[in-house]
Amino acid sequence: MQLLYVPFKGDAEALIALLAGDLQLMLMAPNVALPHVKSGRLRALAVTAVQRLGSMPDVATVQECGLQDCEYSAWITAFSPTGVPPSMVRPISEAWDSMRRHAAVRNGIEAAGLQSVDSTDMLSHSQMDAFLAQQRSKLEPVLRKAGVTPM
Repeated sequence: MQLLYVPFKGDAEALIALLAGDLQLMLMAPNVALPHVKSGRLRALAVTAVQRLGSMPDVATVQECGLQDCEYSAWITAFSPTGVPPSMVRPISEAWDSMRRHAAVRNGIEAAGLQSVDSTDMLSHSQMDAFLAQQRSKLEPVLRKAGVTPM
């Protein structure tokens, strides 16, 4: 299969083109796709996560579709400027962790097509640095092959 990369100013513009039939395929975050999948306007072909998503249990992973070594999960984290003392960061981290554990918040995250992963709770600076380095090493070859110069 040959695909043509079409740059858009953002997900919203690309999603409008997809819904209008100007695009045949788009990779997007589950929380962007889910409302349109549920309404029947879009069909989810596969997810790039390692496991099927709880919000779309009938949608296979790309690995289940035969694309081995093709896995990517987006992640969200909070950053602060260098030099912010741990005494300021710790209460924010603890408040986020506490809030995320409430059923209503977890249900809201899952309803949006996202997953809250316990294994990444409150990473230390060195753990986050290692995680970011791992993500970069995984994505740089893909970007280079596509002709994109990583920053």
